[in-house]
Amino acid sequence: MRNNIFILIIPILVACISSPATPTMSINDIVATSIIQTQAAEVPPTNQSAEVTPINMEINQNNIVNDEEIYNYMQSIWDAYESKNSINTAEALVFIDTSDHYKVPLLQVFRIFMKQDSKAVRGKEETLTDAELDVLAINRFSQIGFIENNGNWFYKDKSVNMGIQLPVPDNMKPKEPDQGKEINVSMKISSYEKNGDKLNIVISTNLPDGMELMLDLKGPNDYWSQDKQTVHNGKLESTFGKLGAGAYTLQVTSPTAKFQPDNRVKMLLGEKGKNMVGSLVQFDEIWGYTLEYVVTIDVK
Repeated sequence: MRNNIFILIIPILVACISSPATPTMSINDIVATSIIQTQAAEVPPTNQSAEVTPINMEINQNNIVNDEEIYNYMQSIWDAYESKNSINTAEALVFIDTSDHYKVPLLQVFRIFMKQDSKAVRGKEETLTDAELDVLAINRFSQIGFIENNGNWFYKDKSVNMGIQLPVPDNMKPKEPDQGKEINVSMKISSYEKNGDKLNIVISTNLPDGMELMLDLKGPNDYWSQDKQTVHNGKLESTFGKLGAGAYTLQVTSPTAKFQPDNRVKMLLGEKGKNMVGSLVQFDEIWGYTLEYVVTIDVK
C-alpha cells in the first residue's frame, strides 16, 4: 500500500492546532517529523514521468457516492501510480484522478481522505474542522507541485478543480504578541573553532534560557549533521565532528512553541510563539511562529 506521510504527521498536526493539553512528544519526535516532511516535500526531477491520465477511466454516471467509496478508490489506484512515479507525483496524481473520476473538487477529496484515513489508520474520528483541513490541503498540495495562478490551480500545466477554500479559522491566523512581552529575536555566531576534525560553535542569542533549538550543519561531500541544544546564559553551544575544510551552512531552527519542554519558556514565547518577532521569525498556519537562522561558516 502507499507510502503515506499523513499517517506520521497528522497526530502532531492535531496537537498543534487543537489540543489544549501539553503533549508528551519529545523534540526528537518533532525533528524526525520535520525531516520526514522535508524529504516527502522534495520536488521530483523535471524529467520524472507523470501520467496524468486516470488509471481507472470508468465514470460514475449518477455521481452519487459515499466517502468510504472514494477513500477505497484512492487506495485501489495508489500503488499503480507509485510504481510509475515518485512518491510526491503519485500522491498528486491519485488526488487528481479521484477528483476527475468522481467530479469532486480536490479540497473535498482531501477532506474525505483525511477523515476516512483517520478512522482506518488511527481508529479515531478526525478532530480537525473542514476549514482546518483546507489549510492543510493547500499547504500539502503546494508542497507536491500544485501551483495557483490568479485564482486558478494547475498541476504540471494541467488545470485542476481545487474548489473553494473555507475561511481560515481564527486559531490558524497570525496573532499579535502580548504587549510588553515581545522578543525581537537576535542570533549571531560569537565564535567558532576547529579542533582536529571537530568544530565548536558558540552562538549568542536573546532567546530565553531553557529554550531548545535544532542545529543543522551541511557542507562538502554531502556532509550533514544535526544537534539539539538548549540556550544557557544567552548562549547556544554545539560541537560537530568529522569535518574537513570548506564552506558549511549552519541552520538553527525552533520547533513549534507548544513542544518546548520548559513550561517557563512556553509562557515567555506565548501562544504558538506569538511573542517572537523580527526578521528571523516566520509564521505558519499550522506550526505557528518559529525561527530560522542561517549562516555560512568557512572551515579552514
